[in-house]
Amino acid sequence: MVYEKTTINLGDGDFKIKEGSLSKQLGIPVKDNIPMALLKKLVKKEIGTKFMLNGKERKMTTLLKRRVSLAITLKSRKKKATHKMPDGTVMTGKTHSKSSKKI
Repeated sequence: MVYEKTTINLGDGDFKIKEGSLSKQLGIPVKDNIPMALLKKLVKKEIGTKFMLNGKERKMTTLLKRRVSLAITLKSRKKKATHKMPDGTVMTGKTHSKSSKKI
């Protein structure tokens, strides 16, 4: 299987990831969403330990640990909230106090 590389920008710079590589490594179909609970359990495993997943024994490698932690980071990113006020002001962000602008 040839992985399709995707470029992601997290603010510190762009980097490329291989789409579906974590799913393939865990034996989960790419179309299925990997639950956050499973990712949190996996990130606690130490490198070199073996664990059971979907009836198969797997080994926690450095690469798998990196992919799991990246998946947690990307899944936990929150989308910026935007609210349009009746007076035409658009409020963005969590607190809505400092980042408002008139339309």
